[in-house]
Amino acid sequence: MDKAKVINFTKKYTMIIALVLVTMFFFIKTGGKILWPQNVSNLISQNAYVFVLASGMLFCILTGGNIDLSIGSVVCFVGSIGATMMETKGLNFVVSIIIMIIFGLLIGAWQGFWIAYVRIPPFIVTLAGMLVFRGLSNVVLQGQTVPLTNQTYIKLFGGGADCYVPDIFGMKGFNLTCMLFGILICSIYILLQCKSRINKTRKGYETEALHTMLLKVIVICLAILAFFFRLSQ
Repeated sequence: MDKAKVINFTKKYTMIIALVLVTMFFFIKTGGKILWPQNVSNLISQNAYVFVLASGMLFCILTGGNIDLSIGSVVCFVGSIGATMMETKGLNFVVSIIIMIIFGLLIGAWQGFWIAYVRIPPFIVTLAGMLVFRGLSNVVLQGQTVPLTNQTYIKLFGGGADCYVPDIFGMKGFNLTCMLFGILICSIYILLQCKSRINKTRKGYETEALHTMLLKVIVICLAILAFFFRLSQ
């Protein structure tokens, strides 16, 4: 591998390399405790909302560099509606989730209307939305915290699940279903890589060396399996 390829690889995967190095540093410093199943589970549950928000924000950025400043306030407002429905009104958590999704869609359509049809800049529309929906959240909650007591909801969405995959095999000390889920992800990834290579070869496109592809697939699959193995314990 020549110098140019090394530089290009480093630029392309800078964040992944940095993440691996930081993880390795704290893994050594903590004696491996940072990758304990409970710690990994906590990282997922405590940052799950960030993954969801980032996924939505990605589409905003892809549509011409737009930005949504109201996303945090909208989540707060929709969440306050759901919590109030479940705890104050005694509504079923499934119905509450459906109501929250509907409110989220309506808010997105409302702000999208002003941006797409009235041609108001996204920055202005979402800035107004940030202030409006943050205020409406306080109105719905009446300035108080609403604790959630629905155990099913907490188990599914509040970080109370083990590996977030129900253990249908009922093995003690090891979630086999979770491990099989990791194997399924690896299988899908391998199939997609093989299909992509076959299509590129068929169309005459340049493809990476076979040994490079195999090494990449093996490393990624091992990382996925190790991750799910830790979660399964």
